[in-house]
Amino acid sequence: IGTDSTSAEIRRLLEEDGVDCSYLLADEKNYGLQSFVMINPENGSRTKFPQRDNLPDILWTEELFGVIRSAKVLHLDGTNNANAMAAAKCAKESGVTVVMISSELEELRSVCDRIAIVSGGRISGILPAASPSEDFGMLMVSSVK
Repeated sequence: IGTDSTSAEIRRLLEEDGVDCSYLLADEKNYGLQSFVMINPENGSRTKFPQRDNLPDILWTEELFGVIRSAKVLHLDGTNNANAMAAAKCAKESGVTVVMISSELEELRSVCDRIAIVSGGRISGILPAASPSEDFGMLMVSSVK
């Protein structure tokens, strides 16, 4: 994270929820990520305008992998795909539950056992990661009218 006010708020909220932030790195060259989401009140569809990250790849150490291995659940939002994928693979190999938000189906398939598809603001289905791409496509457009 950065040292800006958004980053400070992210840290505060995590700590308020009891999350150990001792491994959270703050760098003045970075900034807290924000996204803007437009929601259509008629059908619940969403359009996301993400702020692109400028975060460097994490220099993974055995200590950092140990933190992931000791977690019960690892939540990843995919803002830095290289970092997210390394963390997800470590977690999966260690039996840690991974919740990952991404629009990259092939990346999700490489680390997930099951994938939930959200369409029109609702979960339209959950499929095994090995399901045919066509099945995922059908769920992705299931509520589009």
